[in-house]
Amino acid sequence: LASLPPEGVDPATILGSSIVGEFFDWARANYDRIIVDSPPYGLVGDVVSLAVMVDSAMIMCCPDRTHFKPIQYCSRCLVEAGANILGVIVNDVEVSSLLGITKEQAAEAKSDFSYQVTEITRFVPAEVNQELFDKILGEGKVNGEEEFRASIAESMKQDFAADSEFKFARDLRAYLTKRIGTLQYPEEMLKRIMKLNNKDKDDEYIERNFKPSLDELTWHLIKEQLCDQLEVKIQQEDVLETAKMATRMQFAQYGMTNVPEDALTHYANEMLKNEQQAEALVTRAVENKIVEKAKAVVKLNHKQVTMDEFNKMMSEKEA
Repeated sequence: LASLPPEGVDPATILGSSIVGEFFDWARANYDRIIVDSPPYGLVGDVVSLAVMVDSAMIMCCPDRTHFKPIQYCSRCLVEAGANILGVIVNDVEVSSLLGITKEQAAEAKSDFSYQVTEITRFVPAEVNQELFDKILGEGKVNGEEEFRASIAESMKQDFAADSEFKFARDLRAYLTKRIGTLQYPEEMLKRIMKLNNKDKDDEYIERNFKPSLDELTWHLIKEQLCDQLEVKIQQEDVLETAKMATRMQFAQYGMTNVPEDALTHYANEMLKNEQQAEALVTRAVENKIVEKAKAVVKLNHKQVTMDEFNKMMSEKEA
């Protein structure tokens, strides 16, 4: 049962409050499994907040309707926010929901349908003028087409730079993990500890999540060594900046690229009030620092590629 928030209070603020965290703690203690059905990613800002509160998340999409690039972008944003993404599920629930039938019936549906068009929306090229510049970038931000194109180019450059940083971090983890090799752990003892920490979970859950937990433990140990060797230190300002970056990405989903700094700071501070979100953001801040330090000591081979080539590189699985 859900109710609308009080007037003037946005859902993101409520999701970032301690009350929601306490509710999840209560639910975990009283139920074996909890399934949270979130709104579509990009429609509202609730998805990222919910994704980092739960143990794991699945991205669901409809066949022949959802393209790869939005799925990839969604996954990257959720991972950077601290969510544990298990994978992508492709189903026909959307079709069955629209038709009011079961998904099995939707899969077999071959009928012709009639419908009535009540509204037509057309997208037409906008006139390249100051009105367009002000609408996209904010009033008075640029003057003239040359400044507008330069601003758009800089924005795209920042987007690709963020993607490049993400790929470097992913490749760094894969390289170091492979170089370290398989570490020997007291697995039976660790399973018992995992069981004690997840008393509401069954043995199947422990077995399914044990290997990923070892991978995370190995990466955690590697990060500790890197922090010592690279003299990585995290301040509160670093965590706040990471939270602001996550907040900025949420606003960017709706085309809001000029959010005032004080608004970003407010939403970031609300995120940090949630213990789980704060832990995820600290982890992300540490990894950002490691990447920054590592890039200063490793040899970077710069390569110029097309946008399609870069997108292909981003879609490749880790070696």
